[in-house]
Amino acid sequence: MSGLETDGWERLSLESEQLRAVVLPGRGGDVLSLEHRPSGSSLLWNAPWATPAGPSVPAGADFHDWYRGGWQDLFPNGGPPCVVDGVAHEQHGEAWRRTWSAREIDGGVELEATLASLPLRARRRIELDGPTLRVRERIEHVGAEPLRWMWGHHPAWGGDLLDAGVHVDLPGGRVECCGLDLDATSRLAAVGEGDWPLAPGRDGATVDLSVVPERATRSHDFCVIRDLADGWYALRNPRRGLGVALRFPRELFRYLWMWQAFDGAMIAPFDRGTYALALEPWTGPPSLAAAVARGAALRLAPGEHVEAELELTTFAADERRVADVRPGGQVVLA
Repeated sequence: MSGLETDGWERLSLESEQLRAVVLPGRGGDVLSLEHRPSGSSLLWNAPWATPAGPSVPAGADFHDWYRGGWQDLFPNGGPPCVVDGVAHEQHGEAWRRTWSAREIDGGVELEATLASLPLRARRRIELDGPTLRVRERIEHVGAEPLRWMWGHHPAWGGDLLDAGVHVDLPGGRVECCGLDLDATSRLAAVGEGDWPLAPGRDGATVDLSVVPERATRSHDFCVIRDLADGWYALRNPRRGLGVALRFPRELFRYLWMWQAFDGAMIAPFDRGTYALALEPWTGPPSLAAAVARGAALRLAPGEHVEAELELTTFAADERRVADVRPGGQVVLA
């Protein structure tokens, strides 16, 4: 692991023979970039605009003002700001803007932070093992009263990985348009449901979400996928022969949020050119208040904790659909 600073941000570089990852401890422990080394391909979307200088994010900062892509670990709120149990939660919670302590471990880095909005202490290990990036995390309630919260992971795919015709493979599920009508360029209806990969379109037709459209589509959409048969998804780029597969614990992360910004975002700062697809494992629907209303909020008593392990694996992709993603980074093609 090596560390360097540019614009005040400490960057930790992790490498295996297959992957190179850059982590920012001062900005929520973000995985800022991820590279497939054999092909030199970037996998995550990074914003073309500059962000404020480091070494940390001030309290009260707006998520969108500081967002530049990559992979965030988000809690105790997700989506719009809300108030729950007398606590005002900011956009996407607090963890993304905390400075996490970092120490080197064999093959990776261990990060730790404690929140101020809720008494939650998190310890996260990010390790590279050949073609697999593994995240192991434990979040503990260190306060005196029971609390409600939510948790999600926010990887935005782009770079060299994302092209027109990239395939999205899921183990089934139910698509829900949940009232976030982002833009006049949205293809999806504001509300409605369908079986994966078909979602109701705003023009009355259906939209196939399993294939990434061209930039010329100029669309901007959001939906969630629930009732997954298993906890995984995969993106395949047959033209490049490259794919990524993410496995996560479905019993905890029961929703996938799907943000689709295909050069059609008209809201700042994304109107400056955004071609990205975020597929985000979450414990509930957008906003902690909505999760509470739906009975999907996480609950922790004092001293309790929750743990999760996520595995991101690169693989050689072709026209064959991914039929399964098994523990240990095993990708099974149909």
